[in-house]
Amino acid sequence: MPISLTTFPERPPEDLPKVLPRLRSGDLLLCAGSGVFSKLIQQATGSIWSHVALVWHWPGVDRVVLFESVEPVGVRMVPFEKYLLNYANDGQAYPGRMAVLGHTRHPYGLPLSHEGPIVRYAIDQLGYAYNKQELLRLSARIMAAKLSGEDMQAKGLARQKEFICSEFVAECLAQSGLGVPLNQFGFVAPADFAASKSFALKATL
Repeated sequence: MPISLTTFPERPPEDLPKVLPRLRSGDLLLCAGSGVFSKLIQQATGSIWSHVALVWHWPGVDRVVLFESVEPVGVRMVPFEKYLLNYANDGQAYPGRMAVLGHTRHPYGLPLSHEGPIVRYAIDQLGYAYNKQELLRLSARIMAAKLSGEDMQAKGLARQKEFICSEFVAECLAQSGLGVPLNQFGFVAPADFAASKSFALKATL
């Protein structure tokens, strides 16, 4: 079921060793950051959620990783533990709160037929830039839509090889028909994953 856009889930955080075995490929890490860039996203979208990353579990090598698009690096793959233990390579955790979401239609993990297209797409985008300019354009679109009352969903945004985090994750999931629809402003924000009935809370960190 959807989770709140304005308050963090009232669920006690769990230790990493308890959460890792329950993670499945296609889960999401949804973040409510406290940094300056996170605040910009939160203000633009009216939500506490500022970042989303795609979880991927490789049993063959006993690793859980995240595919994500982050400023200023762009699209990258990092160990899941990095968010809890060494986010900025300074021995500190991610500056904010984190929740893990799972698919309501696939609570025990995605079918293999779904996994292949998603992970191939994610790998193919590694190295593409984070789209800071698009974040500014999204803010302008939201303001214009609120002032005019116009529904911007049908217009959408042109697909590019630069991503904000939520665009990247949405495009990955869309490869197997699991993406989320554009919101009323014509794009996908981290908050749209929280609001979607396709995802449910699995854990908080």
